Order: sequence, then structure tokens, then C-alpha cells
Amino acid sequence: MIDIVQDILQSLTASQQDQAAIRQIIGQLIELSAKPRAEYSLSFDAKATQGEISSALDVVLQKITVDSFINVTQDLLSRAQPSVSPACGRKILATDSLKVRFVYTQLIARALDLVVERVPLIRSDLRISLSDPMVQILHAAYAVLGRSEATLQTLAIRAISAITRIVVHTEDAIVAQAIGSLTKIAQRSGSGTEILAAMDLLVDLT
Repeated sequence: MIDIVQDILQSLTASQQDQAAIRQIIGQLIELSAKPRAEYSLSFDAKATQGEISSALDVVLQKITVDSFINVTQDLLSRAQPSVSPACGRKILATDSLKVRFVYTQLIARALDLVVERVPLIRSDLRISLSDPMVQILHAAYAVLGRSEATLQTLAIRAISAITRIVVHTEDAIVAQAIGSLTKIAQRSGSGTEILAAMDLLVDLT
């Protein structure tokens, strides 16, 4: 099934019609990847399927335009962590909740990776028209700074840095809101990647 999806993706283009299909496919792949193992039969190879879904997402993310990128990124970053519901009388296992949290974390990481990868490619003449969605992405990244996962914090800092490198003057006040959270991270003891990234970005912003 995933192979068929990948074949379809290879034929899609930057046309408006195809981009609508691409956004829909991304949403469906994400929903499928977040499905807890308890909803599948015991013989189902969830690990292999997750790998196939990840590969399909990698393909489709290479096909998106700026508008689709903004749309997908906002959608990913605005999602609340899903809850686990029992299916067909099955009990909810602790591993199911952990898996859903892991998948949700991976989705956030993928969205932040998208920002780091694609924002520098945005043409300068288009940047001012994208100010509102960029501000929304900044706010979502700030929320990630408040999470406990150091890996996500590092990605959020890199995403913020990518946006601030091409920031427009109307966003200065919004960018300044990052300083408080970055300072808290930078003041931690140790030399974690999130600490070093926070220090570097603070130097750039102040």
C-alpha cells in the first residue's frame, strides 16, 4: 500500500491541484503513523510499516511548495498530543501511551526539521507576505522550548534561528520574546546541545 502511495507521489508536481493532494496525503500518513499498536492485530509488523510511512513522508516533503510547507508545518506544530483509546475491547497498555507520545514527539521534530530545512530557501521577495504564518510558527517553537525533551528544544532553537536570519522588522518584538526561554536553557549546568544552541542564538539576538 505504501509502495503505491510512493509511486503516486513521484508523479505529483507544484501545481495547485497536486499541492492540495500532497497536503492531504501528508495528513493521512501522519494520522496513520500515530495509530497505537493496540489497534492492530498481534501479527501486524508495526515497525516495518512505520519505516515505510517515514520513507513516504520523506518523498512527499520534497514535493511541497512554500505555501504547502507553511500549511503543513503550522498543522503539525498546532496539534495537541493525542490520547490513546481502547479498540475492540483491548486494554490500553503502558507501551501504547509511550508509543503515542513518541510518535507525537517525532511529528513535532519533523515539523521543526522542515522549518530548518525550508525557511532558508524562501525567496526574499516572498518573505514579507509570509510574516503572519512565520509568527505563528515562532510561537509554536517557543512552546516547544518549554517541553522537557532536550532534542526537541535543540530543534526548536534551530528553527527559531532559521526564521530570525530572514526576519522582517515587524517581527522584532515577537523574536525578542524568545530571549527569556533561551536564557533559562543557557543557564543550565552541563554542555548539552540545547544549552549550546541557546547560547549561540542569544549571542545572535542580543
